[in-house]
Amino acid sequence: MTIYPVVNTRDRDQMVREVGLASEWGSPWVHFDVSDGVFTSTVTGPSPDDLPGLHERFPDIKFEVHLMVTNPEEQVARWFEASANRVVVHWEAIGNPEALAGLTDRPLSIALNPETAIEDVVPRLKPGQFVHVLAVPPGPSGQTFDLSVVEKITSLRSAVPDLIIEVDGGITPQTAALIKEAANAAVSHSYIFGSPNPEKAFRELQAV
Repeated sequence: MTIYPVVNTRDRDQMVREVGLASEWGSPWVHFDVSDGVFTSTVTGPSPDDLPGLHERFPDIKFEVHLMVTNPEEQVARWFEASANRVVVHWEAIGNPEALAGLTDRPLSIALNPETAIEDVVPRLKPGQFVHVLAVPPGPSGQTFDLSVVEKITSLRSAVPDLIIEVDGGITPQTAALIKEAANAAVSHSYIFGSPNPEKAFRELQAV
């Protein structure tokens, strides 16, 4: 299971520092949380204008942008234009699904809140599609992993075996062990960057 460090700050210096650490550790990806304070209670993350400079400075790492915003379909194209390598949009926040129809050839991931039933989503999923499963409500980092999500991830894997499943929220070595058989990747902010030794914490998750 691949681990992606999460960057969820609006502070430019902290953003550069955390992406730089992820690059030093050899992480293939970094995951940006972008919250609008409407879909979530927090406001965080870079703007599209920040990405090109970060890509230029750290060309060896790919950027996944998690849009925790209302009507994300209105913003997706701008993020791809800004050099995002993959964009995550919330199933629950999409106001006009048809607006995403023209982006079917782009690396677009669908995020699911903990309470969202997979039965609502599975008919629309295709083999090889990325699905981002939240184990906490969208919002601040440091929340506790919802154990009921383990069954949800397993069910998704059974329903569409070729899905690429990524898990977000409350990721520790203990919770990572619960999902590693069914998930392809997990993302973490608080366990990694809230640790006195972020690299050690990152390696601990990688070793699960």
